[in-house]
Amino acid sequence: MSWIPAPLVQPDGDMVPVTAYLTPAQASRLELLLAKQRDQAQAFDEHAFIDTVFSRGLAVAEQEQHAPPSPLHLEPTMQTSAPTPFAIVPDTTLPDGSIVPAFQVGRYLCSRSADGRAQVTADAAPWVEINYRDAVQACRDASFALITERQALALAWNVAQQPENWTGGAVGAGALHQGLHKWSVNSAQPGTYESPDPDERRWFVLSNGERVFDVAGNAFTWIHDDVQGDADGLIARPFATDSISLQAPFPSMEKGMGWRPEPGGDWSGDALIRGGCWRSGRCAGAFGLNYHWPSDEWGSVGFRCTR
Repeated sequence: MSWIPAPLVQPDGDMVPVTAYLTPAQASRLELLLAKQRDQAQAFDEHAFIDTVFSRGLAVAEQEQHAPPSPLHLEPTMQTSAPTPFAIVPDTTLPDGSIVPAFQVGRYLCSRSADGRAQVTADAAPWVEINYRDAVQACRDASFALITERQALALAWNVAQQPENWTGGAVGAGALHQGLHKWSVNSAQPGTYESPDPDERRWFVLSNGERVFDVAGNAFTWIHDDVQGDADGLIARPFATDSISLQAPFPSMEKGMGWRPEPGGDWSGDALIRGGCWRSGRCAGAFGLNYHWPSDEWGSVGFRCTR
């Protein structure tokens, strides 16, 4: 448990010190909600916003004094005509028992704005033909970060555990959706494009109801490898037998997993790419894993950012 002091503005304008009783997990989720509502607010009133969020947080804290800790779930109160460009991926426990803390991920692959900066928007095609190092820098220049291998795995495992993401309507039934992968188009498409083929559904729902597009298919994303990579995120050693990078619910090329290599493969010096592209066929998948030389620029490889 942690005690988090927070000022609550009263109607008369006086500042009253209040202590909120939240678990560390609840405090983390409240911070994510703050960031999310800031993104969603069209006309942002700092003082009204703080009053609203802290009062709701304190209400949860009061309830927690009389009940065992449970995950904090707060629905945003500020309305907007379009979803925020980022979705929250909840805390995720990977098969090796390690936990990937909650993070915000771009709902769409990054595109390039009119002024040449990385952006996350539905109505622009992914920024492709960009090499690994330039993708890393583009994310930094926009105050984002390139998605890491552990984050990409957290995203993949989360979507794989949701029945809505399987063609059979239940986890493990049919195949995990693979996005644009059947050559129905000849280039990476903006988020607004919808294939007439239901087998090419592009969106994936997370455990919290958020939607993320192109976790599989449309275009690969460069990955900062924080599993077997070096400080620059490039692959630095062969895949260990127990590498978390090679674990998935089903074998390679089965049930929409996409293609991944066997243990022992040595791609040292290369950069990871994940997901597949519009022409990957069965190789596309949320757990699909491949590589390119970091200086390569391909029309089928883009990048996804986090923050």
